[in-house]
Amino acid sequence: LGCPGSRRGRVALEPSGSAGFGFDLIFRVPSSAKTVAEMGADEKNAISHRGLAGRRARSLLDRLLQL
Repeated sequence: LGCPGSRRGRVALEPSGSAGFGFDLIFRVPSSAKTVAEMGADEKNAISHRGLAGRRARSLLDRLLQL
């Protein structure tokens, strides 16, 4: 079972924000003009690659269980 997820973005010139770790401080999301570290939890979950993969996995598992 494979459910990939990815997120496009750009590297910021300077770190910004405090709600994150790793690359969150410099990963800027074009759709919001914020770094991931500047986003709240709900905003992060809506656009995160892990959230996307999780939603895809849930949809796939729901369909498999319907068989």
